Amino acid sequence: MAAALTDHVIAIKKSRPALVAVQIDTPMPLHLICLKYGLSYNDAEQLLAINRIRHPSFVTGEVLVHAR
Repeated sequence: MAAALTDHVIAIKKSRPALVAVQIDTPMPLHLICLKYGLSYNDAEQLLAINRIRHPSFVTGEVLVHAR
C-alpha cells in the first residue's frame, strides 16, 4: 500500500506544470501577477502556498509562477 501511495505521488509531481522564477520590481497584487503571466485568479492560492508570501497585496522580489 505504501508503494502505491509513493507511485501516485511521483505521478502527480511529474504531471504538474513547471515553475519559473520571475522578478517583481514594484509592489503588485498577487492576482495581477497571475493575470500578467496568463494564469487564472484561482491559481493565486497555489502561488501563495508555493512562495510563502506574507502580504498578497504587495508582492515584490522573486516569485515562482507556473510556466504556461
